[in-house]
Amino acid sequence: MMFRTASGLVEVTPFLRTGSGLVECGGMMFRAASGLVNTGTAKRITASANPVTAYGAAENPGAQQVLTNSVEAKPLNGTAPFTYAWARTNGDELFAASPTAAITAFRGFVGSGQTKTAAFRCTITDASGRTALTPEVEATVANYGNGNAQL
Repeated sequence: MMFRTASGLVEVTPFLRTGSGLVECGGMMFRAASGLVNTGTAKRITASANPVTAYGAAENPGAQQVLTNSVEAKPLNGTAPFTYAWARTNGDELFAASPTAAITAFRGFVGSGQTKTAAFRCTITDASGRTALTPEVEATVANYGNGNAQL
């Protein structure tokens, strides 16, 4: 729920006063002709990413595309179904291999002896339109070009 203040809109969570204290309502109820109607939960959706680092390496001479290990974005609450949108937040020119999937890897074109690193976050949206960002995931791809692939 949003509340207007002198400095702008602020998100607030509704509470109900009971005999034992304040209890989070998780939503708002209003009376309609048909009875009480729930307007939806007020809880914020949260998300995680596992792992938060992704690596990929090649050992071939010359430039080539390198793919990292997979990373999964998970909603920790919210209402299914969920949509996913991976985006680079900073760093070198790397891309999410499956930018609208929960599980993705990251890819980049790297020359022999070159390493590229970028940060990514996934925006998860639930069926109610609430969004959450995963923690930042650091992706690194390298092409050692000498037969010694190791990160």
